[in-house]
Amino acid sequence: MKKEQLAAIILAVIIFGSLSAYLLVKYNDDIFGKDEADNIKDYAEVGDCLVLNYIGKFSNDTVFDTSYEDVAKEWDLYDESLVYEPVNIFVDPEGEFIPPEGYDNYSSMVMLKAVIEASEGMKEGETKTVTIQPEDGFGIWNETLAEEWGLDSTPLENTIETVVDQNRTEFETYFPDVDIAVDTVFDYGSIAIGVNNTLNATITDFNDTNIGYRLLPKNGTTFLVPVLNMNAIILVDNETSSSNFTMRYETEVGHEFTMNYYGLIIHFKVVGLNETDIKLAVNMEAPDVSFIGQTIVYELKVEKLYKTSSLLEES
Repeated sequence: MKKEQLAAIILAVIIFGSLSAYLLVKYNDDIFGKDEADNIKDYAEVGDCLVLNYIGKFSNDTVFDTSYEDVAKEWDLYDESLVYEPVNIFVDPEGEFIPPEGYDNYSSMVMLKAVIEASEGMKEGETKTVTIQPEDGFGIWNETLAEEWGLDSTPLENTIETVVDQNRTEFETYFPDVDIAVDTVFDYGSIAIGVNNTLNATITDFNDTNIGYRLLPKNGTTFLVPVLNMNAIILVDNETSSSNFTMRYETEVGHEFTMNYYGLIIHFKVVGLNETDIKLAVNMEAPDVSFIGQTIVYELKVEKLYKTSSLLEES
């Protein structure tokens, strides 16, 4: 082959190669924009979707939650009704967006906000250990929040009317097995207090619309109040003609209990006592009181990263 022919072939290869490279860059510029084509990010940003494995621990290294089945079994956390697998995370700690189409099973609500924030900047295959303070985790005992919700105190004693006049339909709903007749005695406390054989009542009169009855408190009766998990005592003043009696709680500072209010879990703690009131603090974030005030540690691993941030739609 002559030198002239060889030089022509080499020149053609160079020109064709340069043209191909130009077209490829131009194509990328058209799709991504030049800046993005030059710097396609391989780490998680707001709006991206992650498949995330995790181990949640208290600061003493006790595991309380995990996506790994073998770890759950090791720590006696295994529940056969659960599926142990990575969680689908939508990186949106502030809840400003909705997942893009095709990623509807990704959510920013399945983990703590602090965990979602910690996942930002992680790459596929990367692991990270993040320490979360109580205020950013499962919360603390909050007296201010209790005051804002009107839950900061409850009377130490409650005065209860002995004479009751109740709608008949309502009475029959609450006490369906009671024989409606004058002088019938029934267990009022089983419904009103949730404890059997603590407070009886007797029917005094009735008609088609109402049932009249009188409570029969016994002085000194004590019982454990469900939910509140507090002892209570019935106090009757036999020296007065009053138709009222008193139910007094017996508790102490540090006592904790939990209420389920229409699906909202509220934890309470007695933080103060005086002659008339019980002062309370609340927590509405923790799944159990054992989590309150705890510094927690999460071990995270990004199994898969989907760069969906360019597909965001504002919610």
